[in-house]
Amino acid sequence: MANLKALDKIWKSKAITLKTKLSILKTCVFSTMLYGCKTWTVTKRCENQIFSFEKKCYRKILKIGWTQKVTNKELYRKIQLAETLLQKVIQ
Repeated sequence: MANLKALDKIWKSKAITLKTKLSILKTCVFSTMLYGCKTWTVTKRCENQIFSFEKKCYRKILKIGWTQKVTNKELYRKIQLAETLLQKVIQ
């Protein structure tokens, strides 16, 4: 899986728009993660890990620290999320 740390320069850049950052995240990170998902047995633990990873990625892009209290609803509103990563895995 693509390392989020390797893409830090992109996430921290003020010259790159949020839309572009989300596009890079979906193509480089999420596509790599979803590559083998057809073979996964999706358990509750697996669902929680996918959900947590996705939130971690979005918070990193939006520069929201892990100590800051931001609801999932607010996080998804900020990035204008239409479909979660877990929904894609289930499909």
